[in-house]
Amino acid sequence: MTPLRFGKILLLASLAALLFFPVRPVFTSPPQAKPWTGPQSLSARYCVLYDFGDRLLDPFLQDQPAAIAIGNGGYLYTTSPQGGKYGKGTVFRISPRDGQPPLVLHDFSGPDGISPEGGLTRGSDGSFYGATYGGGKHGLGNVFRITANGDFSDLWDFQGGALTPPPVGRPQTPDETRRAMGGHPISAPVELGGTLYGVTTYDTGSSPYGILYQISGGQYQVLYDFSPSVSAESGAYPTSLSIGPGGSIWGVTARGALGYGTVFQVTGGGITTIHKFIAAYQGSVGVIQGEDGSLYGTAPGPSSGFGVVYRLDPRSEVFTVIHVFIGNDGAVPVAELTQAQDGTLYGVTKGGGVAGRGVIYALKGSTFTFSKIFDLDGNDGRYAISPMIQYPNGDFYGITDQGGNHDYGVIYHLEVHTFPTPAHVSFYEGGVTANADTLVNVRKDVDAYQLNAAGQAGLLAADGIRVHLACLRDPHIVQFVSRMFTDVLGKHPPDKSYNLNWGTFPLTLDPAHPQWHTDAIGIPNAYYEQSPGSSHSVQPSFAEILDAPDVSASTNLAWQVTAKDFCICNCKVVRVVDWTRQTQWDATGKLTPKAYSNISIESPGYKDAADAWSNAQLKWINDQLENDGYNPVP
Repeated sequence: MTPLRFGKILLLASLAALLFFPVRPVFTSPPQAKPWTGPQSLSARYCVLYDFGDRLLDPFLQDQPAAIAIGNGGYLYTTSPQGGKYGKGTVFRISPRDGQPPLVLHDFSGPDGISPEGGLTRGSDGSFYGATYGGGKHGLGNVFRITANGDFSDLWDFQGGALTPPPVGRPQTPDETRRAMGGHPISAPVELGGTLYGVTTYDTGSSPYGILYQISGGQYQVLYDFSPSVSAESGAYPTSLSIGPGGSIWGVTARGALGYGTVFQVTGGGITTIHKFIAAYQGSVGVIQGEDGSLYGTAPGPSSGFGVVYRLDPRSEVFTVIHVFIGNDGAVPVAELTQAQDGTLYGVTKGGGVAGRGVIYALKGSTFTFSKIFDLDGNDGRYAISPMIQYPNGDFYGITDQGGNHDYGVIYHLEVHTFPTPAHVSFYEGGVTANADTLVNVRKDVDAYQLNAAGQAGLLAADGIRVHLACLRDPHIVQFVSRMFTDVLGKHPPDKSYNLNWGTFPLTLDPAHPQWHTDAIGIPNAYYEQSPGSSHSVQPSFAEILDAPDVSASTNLAWQVTAKDFCICNCKVVRVVDWTRQTQWDATGKLTPKAYSNISIESPGYKDAADAWSNAQLKWINDQLENDGYNPVP
């Protein structure tokens, strides 16, 4: 039986010739890790902040793209078209920091609207503005304002072109009909200079192809009617608006023109058509204006394709496709893009990727270099159709339409960094279980192999240790190591540090005060990869670490390597594995063979203490990382 028959694992590891190379320490100072010089690529930590459906009457099912707004105190605000006390949708907020479930600020009941779609816009007054698809006084939806504390106001009820109450003793005039147009919005209004601007996609009355409206000083006004008579030029069924850095307002239509929609600018109380989509690039539901003045958007395209990301110069009207999806990198990009603080464009797809459940991607630099940074698999959410929002600290937050524990969608947290590119493949076989529980399995005396460039397996160590974490949500293992040497009299060497191939680190001189270090190798932090001495694997359903420390210094020194493996699932510490490998002096003054001992698994004990226990472990981890000069884990 060849080693290749056993499960190969993809490493997020540094380029090293041998992962389990016995290293002879050289005592030097001061301690420091060598800088990373290998290839790097974008990657991300993805954490589910909340599973919709965890509680009765939860918000759920965002079936249209929904904007998230950031309020005072860092809370995230948005809407759900279903769920809540009456099952007709909610406005809710959630803190990204305190671990608490969403707080519903308003439950829609019908007269105040039904199915708020499109999320929320934060106004200059600190309030939030949104729209409902149905309900209200006339069953056609409304525009509303809600404060951070949940004070709700109905600003306008759409009438579908029919005045309520109707004129008495005479027919309704064309001007009155225009003033009453609008119905069934699927996006929140935007605000500019205290005035709200929005679109309705269609209604069953006098404006079947949608309208552009504004609300200023409490007065509602129709600025443009996407009527059948003008749809060949202006498009039909406008879906959303966005405001550019310079205050320009941009929008898209889903149909009309050449039959596949348009991009337009709000100008002079009306619109100017900027671009008419062709069949290959149909289905765009929103654009943003980038820092360079260009417009950027996505188009799902026809069912025969996977969609594109495009750039549109509003001055020259030149349309350029900057990425074509091919399926494994994503498919059906529906959501608007998000431009990050560094200018990188981030987006999500409804489908495609490894599991066919969608991806999160980035387009970086002037050449729009594409990176798939996370694959959704359903357990952590699926069908992402809402744009992410970037938090002031640079992290991102978003919502999926479905997936998660109850298939009602999730709220997620994404932290993007540049990490070393995977360098090689290793795997193991054999060994015996030394300790195990429901999440973690520790095997010792495993045979560890690595594939060379030709795909041939070579034995690296016949006495390694493997820590395996079973986790369906972004599993990782962070390892810290303490090393100690003693002579036959039990004394420590005079030097206070030791030198390995990948860095120099302090020794433990007092067992009561161990010196813990990540052994990381000059990368942003140790969450994904640490040293060439320990081989990490991260897969969608598990993470594991292989190690086989052998730091024999000389015939007159015994050595001890103690490790702490922090097992992280969905950004929380769920287990801590401790183990030791050492040689000792026996009664005759001879060194014993190296052996594993003290293999233990620590857990929070009971559910109510899990978060507090995890936070305490994360604090310990981050204190150590700070000492080593690395960024914290989330």
